[in-house]
Parts: sequence; structure tokens; C-alpha cells
Amino acid sequence: MQSFVQFNLPIAYSFSNGLKVLETTIVNDDLLVVTFKESQQIVALNNKLELIWTGEPSINVGNYVYPRVAMREDGEMYAITDISSVKFYATDGRLLAEFPHEQWYSFLGTGCHFSGNKALFVTPSGGGDKLLVVSIPDFQILHEHTLDGYQEYAYGFHATSSPGIVLLDLAAGQDDTRLFSIRLLPGAIEVTELRACNDEIFGAFAPSGKEFVTAPHYDEGIKVFSFPGVEQIAEITQPALFEGRDEYPAANEDSLEYRVIYLDDEVLLTTTRFGRLLLIRRATMTCFGELLLEGNRLIPYNQRGAVAQEGEEIEDYEGQIGDTKLLSGAALLVAHRDAGLRVYELGNKLL
Repeated sequence: MQSFVQFNLPIAYSFSNGLKVLETTIVNDDLLVVTFKESQQIVALNNKLELIWTGEPSINVGNYVYPRVAMREDGEMYAITDISSVKFYATDGRLLAEFPHEQWYSFLGTGCHFSGNKALFVTPSGGGDKLLVVSIPDFQILHEHTLDGYQEYAYGFHATSSPGIVLLDLAAGQDDTRLFSIRLLPGAIEVTELRACNDEIFGAFAPSGKEFVTAPHYDEGIKVFSFPGVEQIAEITQPALFEGRDEYPAANEDSLEYRVIYLDDEVLLTTTRFGRLLLIRRATMTCFGELLLEGNRLIPYNQRGAVAQEGEEIEDYEGQIGDTKLLSGAALLVAHRDAGLRVYELGNKLL
């Protein structure tokens, strides 16, 4: 069996305001915005998690539809999508435009994406949900495209390495996931379904921009697709990923979660159901180590669902971290379930 290394990473920076983090959005090399559960507040931070500004826009919440924030790359404007509207704000708090719509059903909703002088989002519509492209700053609707589902999907957008191309993911809970390519052309848009990625969950682009990685929707493995060709070029199955991984013995087996990203062009990072952060060598698609983060532990549980005491048989584990994202400067941004946000500097430890 190949060598397996555990890398200990100390906390470099942290942020907590006493609220539970809902979502973080990386805007540019030194700006990110954060939303919180059961709160109207959003905050803007730099990459050292220092506060830049705080806002409390009007957000309609409920029915398990969670608000999402998108900010233009220059940091001067942001959009809030919630259960019944898409609103655009200046960072001084001024409401610039609003697009009301019927309420999303439970667990659905849309993100928003800024692309140059355009913004993209989806609204629910009885004849098929509508993909809208609006101009900035006059907020006129430039294009409408009817999608083939009505109140079936949650929608998310992803920038690509090709100017004028945006990816749109569609997630229908446990039923299915789909991925579309949106090409922004002068005076038109082209929307194409990327069927090779059906039932895959979009992860991230490689820094090179020549490929992207997906996590499994069911029990499959991690897959790598070329870009812009979108052909599968690599994979690691779950049995291969967990072969020999007995560092945390338990009655239940560990499995992949829904998150996988690139740390650089050579290393992938994936999160497991136990809460482990496993490292994959991209060239060979083999697991070679894991990150052990200061301030995070895997909590063991017994058969009764209580925290296992020393000597008790362990049924399962649960980690304490949520979403993980790569920041500029080789740093990892981690949302902790109870302790806000933390940054861990990677340096050259994994190369």
C-alpha cells in the first residue's frame, strides 16, 4: 500500500460573530462575503478574515429556502436571492433593483452570477423556470431562456476559465443533478446540457482552467472532466479511495460527501461523511494523505447515538467542519459548525 501522510495545519486566522455560517462566497483575491443562518446580516471580509463592512439587506426567509449572496468582482454591488425575489444592492446599502417572483418550493431557489456587465439568475415559472440575463447597471432584461423544469431544481452558477461561458447546475435533492453550459453571445445566449455530467455534483475548476472535478451524487467516485470539451479524463472510485483507510475504525463505513476542490493543479481535496479531508494526487488519482485541522475533531458515537466513551465500540463519526474553499495565496477557508470561519495556510506542505 502506498504511503499515507497526515498533515497538521494550525489556524492562521479566524472570524466569529456568534452566528452560524450559512454560506461564504469568494469575490476576488482579497474579498469574500458571508451569510448566516437565521439572520439578515451579511459581512464582507478580507482573506485574513478582517471585517470590511456589514450589511442587513431585506431578506425573505422561510420554507427551507435559504438566501444566497453574489457580489460583483469589483466589490461595488451585490445581489441577494431569496424565497420570493432577486434584489441588487450597492455596498452602501442602497437598493438598486428588485425582481419579485412567486415563492420557491421547499429546499429550492437560485443563485445569481455576475459576468462583466451582466447578471444571471433563475425565477420559477409555470411554463418552465426562466433563466434571465439582465444588463448592469440599468437592470433591463436582455435574454430569457425557458428551462425544462418547474419548481423541481435548486440552481447554482459557476464561473469558467473561458470568457463568456458560465456553468449552471441543477440539483433535485436525491433525485438527480444536471449541468448546463451558458454561452453569452452578442445579442443572444446558447444553453447546452452537459449530459456527460448527469448525476455528478460540480466541484471546482483546476487553476489551469483546463479541467474541472465533480463529486458523486450517489455511490460513484470522483471524476475529472476536460474543459471546454467536457469529456471524462480521470476517476477514483470510492473503494479505491478508502482502501486501507482504517485510521478511524467504526461499525459504519466512511463514504464521500458532496465536496471536492483543487488545492493546486496537482492535488485534490475531498470531504468524507466522517468529516475527514482526504488528499488525492491528480496525476495518479490515488489518495496519499489527509489534512488534520487545528480546532477540528472527529466526534465518535456509540450505537445509542451518544458520544462514545473510552473503550466503547464506535458506531460512527461526525466532523465539525462544513464548506471548504481555496483562497488565493494557497490558503484554505473552512466553515466550522460552531466556531465561525477559519483560514489555514497550506504553503508547500503538500507538494
